Amino acid sequence: MERGSKQFFTLIELLVVIAIIAILAGMLLPALNNARESGRSSDCINKQKQISSAILQYAGDNNEYALPMYTGTQGGGHWFKKGMIGHYLGAWVWGDVTSEKPNGAGTFFCASDKTPVSKRKTNVNEYAMMWENGSPISIGLNRYISKHASWDLDIWVKINKFRQTSSSYMGGDSMGYATCQNASVGSTYAQYVGDGSWHYWRINFRHNGQRANGMWWDGHVSSFRYADIADKSNPNSGSSTDMKYVTFWKGAN
Repeated sequence: MERGSKQFFTLIELLVVIAIIAILAGMLLPALNNARESGRSSDCINKQKQISSAILQYAGDNNEYALPMYTGTQGGGHWFKKGMIGHYLGAWVWGDVTSEKPNGAGTFFCASDKTPVSKRKTNVNEYAMMWENGSPISIGLNRYISKHASWDLDIWVKINKFRQTSSSYMGGDSMGYATCQNASVGSTYAQYVGDGSWHYWRINFRHNGQRANGMWWDGHVSSFRYADIADKSNPNSGSSTDMKYVTFWKGAN
């Protein structure tokens, strides 16, 4: 509409422009969110590459034995300590003495892990979602290969006996410092499953398309879906007939 020498938009024209902007924003925001998540996933993959490289260096220096999750009080302790992976990675969550501060502890955290701080701090189980000195852990080791001295009589597993290292899972996106066969899907943090405890030792499929990043014993890092490990039987029970599944968790050694 013209009034003298000036032009004005009508109300209908303004509403049309606003509607178009809203439609374009609705189309672009998911793409932007996906781009952000892709960036976080790439950062997570880079961290896992650093960790897996350090773990393989440990194996090379220790007669091809996998880095244990926990060696007990007589060894280096938990895998994320300075005296364990920290010697090779140059980063750790726990020092070798209580007074020693973390160093590069962010290496063990994935930015896509949205677990509430309250869930990390209040859980009484030290092996759940670690929150030590303000440093959460969301990259865990495969509990069936990197074993725990409190539960396993023999914690030393030879990786050079694995059937196929490229299909043998070292660890990756998790709910804590370890992973086991109870995978979680479609959740931002550990799901309460009704038996009185939070289950943190799970692969967390938290990236785009419900994918998880994982480390493998041949040194590569890649993402996978829940369907790739859909067999939920305990790998230690011997009940699974799916060799791909057994190789995934135990190396079928």
